[in-house]
Amino acid sequence: MFWAGATDLPLTTVLLNDLPPMLEDMISSILQPLPDIRVVRGSAHERDLIAAAAEAGAQVVMVVRRDPMNLAEVDQRLAQAATFSIFALAPDGAWACSHKLRPEATRLEDFSIVAALTAATPQGRR
Repeated sequence: MFWAGATDLPLTTVLLNDLPPMLEDMISSILQPLPDIRVVRGSAHERDLIAAAAEAGAQVVMVVRRDPMNLAEVDQRLAQAATFSIFALAPDGAWACSHKLRPEATRLEDFSIVAALTAATPQGRR
């Protein structure tokens, strides 16, 4: 999906992926009226969250899982990626960069979906 210009894009794209239809409808109805949120519903990549997020251009992906704290249940590749770091060298070996995926799970009991979304959005995107 392409847009005419970057100024037309909302600042945050939220992908509602693999949610029960009623819950997806409820969350979508809360988020769609917000002027700085673009909601994308569903994906051809229901269980591959990395591909689904990339396809949607999403900064935030919402899913339903039996145990939301278990990263492996969210996406096995994310759980595997959290176990290692990547050390990337420049071609001439003059400098390098260390990349780490260190997820931080925070249990939310009584929450506002909009406040939770704002907290989940990567810095600099809003």
